[in-house]
Amino acid sequence: MIKMIATNALAYVLATTASLALAHEAPALNVIELFLMPEHIPENLKAGDKIDLKMVTGKAGVGKRTLYMSQTMAADLEVKKVSRMEKPDEHGRSIRVELVAAAMATKTIEKAKAQLVTVVETVPGQGTTTKMRPVPFRLEPSKP
Repeated sequence: MIKMIATNALAYVLATTASLALAHEAPALNVIELFLMPEHIPENLKAGDKIDLKMVTGKAGVGKRTLYMSQTMAADLEVKKVSRMEKPDEHGRSIRVELVAAAMATKTIEKAKAQLVTVVETVPGQGTTTKMRPVPFRLEPSKP
């Protein structure tokens, strides 16, 4: 009887230790593919760089004096691959970036990618038009 209790206690200790070891494993990493406009990526972005992914929530100004308001979606992501497309898509996005992110961040980013936002554009000679567009994202270098 005493030997059986000791065996059960040992099995419990081993099972608890194994579950704690599994709980401290590195989080699962996923690759996220984004299509961005050239003004939304840092110059000389390359594989291995650490960046912060931001969702653009507003824009003010024109040309080099443009100010973007943004909200951080995920910080310290690693760039896996950067490539230029031959032709930009219908939204002006011509840069394809692959990022490595944790599973939780991936879910948040994929959900944001599926959203459409209302954009008011000025058309010369015609005033303004309102269109539905995919959420614009911006990459900024991570700050230590």
